[in-house]
Amino acid sequence: MIYANGMTVNAGGGGGGGGGSAKSTEFTGSGNFTMGANTQLLRVILIGAGGGGGSGGTSGADEDCTGGAGGGGAGKRELVLTRADVLAAYPTGVVPVGIAAGGTAGASVTNAGAANGNNGGQGGDTTFGTIATAYGGGGGGGGKGSAAASIGGAGGSQRYKGSTASASGTYG
Repeated sequence: MIYANGMTVNAGGGGGGGGGSAKSTEFTGSGNFTMGANTQLLRVILIGAGGGGGSGGTSGADEDCTGGAGGGGAGKRELVLTRADVLAAYPTGVVPVGIAAGGTAGASVTNAGAANGNNGGQGGDTTFGTIATAYGGGGGGGGKGSAAASIGGAGGSQRYKGSTASASGTYG
């Protein structure tokens, strides 16, 4: 979501330029943000994509197995930029916006004996050009073909992508 006064946008719907009133646009797919001639401040909110869940394990006769763990939640980044901030990085005022894809689910296991499941994929990163990034969550761990516990994915943060099958992540 990008909030600005007097902005125009080339993707995701949204208002035209002019006036001093605040306008907003939500990007649901990648595109370009074009800063309006009267825009002085931008409030940018970015949300990465969540990690995919792991697939469940299979067990042999008289054995327990575990289901796959859930993927980590996405990171969020929120910032306020001045016109000068944007023009320093993008002199034309046109900033590419990249919208993240969610992590893929762990591939299923069809083994008749004891087998571990597969990890889910990491969620993608959402970007406002090279100015800001919201990182995706880690993929969930695959289920175990024994009674061992599965480990979920770590959540994304403002500075780091979440780790797959990790009980802890790097935050900041």
